[in-house]
Amino acid sequence: VATVALASGDVRAKPRQLARWQTVAPGQTLTTGTVLETGATGRGSLALADEVSARLDHDTRLVFTAAGEITLERGALYVDAGPGAASPGRLAVITPAGSIRHIGTQYEARLLDSSLRLRVREGRVEWQSPAGRREQRASGEHLTNRSDGAVERAPAPSYGESWDWIAESSPGIVIEGLPLEAFLAWAARELGWKIVYSTPEVATEAAGVVLHGSIEGLTPRQALDAVLATTRFRSAVRAGSLIVSGQEAPTPQSD
Repeated sequence: VATVALASGDVRAKPRQLARWQTVAPGQTLTTGTVLETGATGRGSLALADEVSARLDHDTRLVFTAAGEITLERGALYVDAGPGAASPGRLAVITPAGSIRHIGTQYEARLLDSSLRLRVREGRVEWQSPAGRREQRASGEHLTNRSDGAVERAPAPSYGESWDWIAESSPGIVIEGLPLEAFLAWAARELGWKIVYSTPEVATEAAGVVLHGSIEGLTPRQALDAVLATTRFRSAVRAGSLIVSGQEAPTPQSD
């Protein structure tokens, strides 16, 4: 039901509840019934069906209860259905506070004591309580379902320090032969930014540049700096936008 794409720090699994824990490694496959857990230093990234990526923060425990179904018992799970996805996904995330299904999206589900915090970075998700109550949340929204049944809503920006753990657990991307434009789109998506090219000419030129080499072991932000340093392009971040300009243009100041 899943393949381990990245395992950093303390990440372990057992094929069923009563089995012994085993350390997991990238490339390992996981089957229905597997319990997966990260410790205080652990983070992981999984490749699921339909090209869905799922990431686990520190101190997270989940169970693959059925094909297309994950039960989150503690911690935080981030789901990325991939760019351009617009149809309802088959993956269901079950929590003590209800179930979550996505519609072409990126979202984080985090258990906080007896509450569920749901943040939508892109697209939409549908949350259903154990009693059958349904709510849909769209990008930029934050929902907290408390143990007393109260539901709180608030804005949720798609970028910032609270999202950093997701980029740090990114499985990365192969850049050999990849157009610079595609790499920039990947990095911006990992960091919750929108790409803004300073001119149409810069956008056209970026589409024609082909990258070589490797960014293995680098976070998306580190990879962005390293790759652009080998080109004539410069970038700055302002209010959630990655502004890309040519070398001859003044580089905007980052926030």
